[in-house]
Amino acid sequence: MNTDTTSNRTGPGGTPKVLNHLLAARRIRAIFPGVTDSAGVPQRKPDRVLTSQTINVRPS
Repeated sequence: MNTDTTSNRTGPGGTPKVLNHLLAARRIRAIFPGVTDSAGVPQRKPDRVLTSQTINVRPS
C-alpha cells in the first residue's frame, strides 16, 4: 500500500510557508514591474595580460 504524504509547514503566526512565499513573490514583482534585463549584446571585456613571470636561475 502506497500512501502519499504532504508537508504543510507553517511559519510564524500559523501562516503556511507556501503562502508567505507567494506573497513575497508578488511584492517583488510589484517592485520590479518592468523588464530588468539590459538591452543589447553585452560588451566584451578585454583579455587579461600576464604581468608576472617565474624565472628559474641555475646555481653557479
